[in-house]
Amino acid sequence: MVTNNRIKLKSTLACHTQCTVDLASWLDQRGVSYYLLKHYYKNGWMESVGIGALKLPDEEVRWQGGLFNLQGISRIKS
Repeated sequence: MVTNNRIKLKSTLACHTQCTVDLASWLDQRGVSYYLLKHYYKNGWMESVGIGALKLPDEEVRWQGGLFNLQGISRIKS
């Protein structure tokens, strides 16, 4: 189980775009469950920036990152 979680974390980080927020729904689509997300948060691997929104601890999220995510969401829903 630990190895599987480690693989999920690595693949999640590989898909992450720097200086953006990752949505919990996006992470869920990539196999990161709510409980695994809580584990990442609790261990300091991700930080919450709002309900259902997380970022990597060493990154500063900028407005361009927010716009990037909004554009991605609009492509998904349309």
